[in-house]
Amino acid sequence: HQILAHQIGCQRIKVIKISKGAYKKVPKEMLDICEAAQAGDHVLIYRVDRLSRNIFDFLKEIEELRYRGVTVYSHQDHLTYNNISERTEFAQKILDAQKESELIGKRVKTSIEFRKRRGDHVGSVPYGKIHARDSNGKMVVVDNLDEIDLIKKIKNMQGWPQDVANYLNSEGVKKRGLFWSENMVTSLRNKFDRDGKRI
Repeated sequence: HQILAHQIGCQRIKVIKISKGAYKKVPKEMLDICEAAQAGDHVLIYRVDRLSRNIFDFLKEIEELRYRGVTVYSHQDHLTYNNISERTEFAQKILDAQKESELIGKRVKTSIEFRKRRGDHVGSVPYGKIHARDSNGKMVVVDNLDEIDLIKKIKNMQGWPQDVANYLNSEGVKKRGLFWSENMVTSLRNKFDRDGKRI
């Protein structure tokens, strides 16, 4: 993007990385860009379908940019929304992404409904528990022995919650992939007894 920005003569470059999902709404960061952009500015995006999967909201924003003389270019798609011959294809890519998102949503919903009818446990499980198949093939919730052992260890550790969190982090022990915090340790101590059973 920065090389391309230099090639088209941009004097000042600002890079904004948007890591959250943009499927339902246009990300706030993009709305802020649209509000701040002025005539002669260029908004360079990586790929159309990664920016928004809501054709109605997103087209409203980039149409406003076009009217204000701001160029919107998709690097991966090699499309410029301001170019009248590419505008339809640009919009079509947003529409295709929206359709794909809706189909995925329907498949997920159908899968969840099927598993519920079968008697599976659906959804997340609390700390100390894990999903497992029973003898009938149903998804049930059982004790997570590794997590229960860690709960017991933390309950029996001396020191302030922040000290415990620092020790666990220094040992490379995480809570389901996350670094421990003071609040996480405090919450765990309040929810479990010394045997690892939920209070």
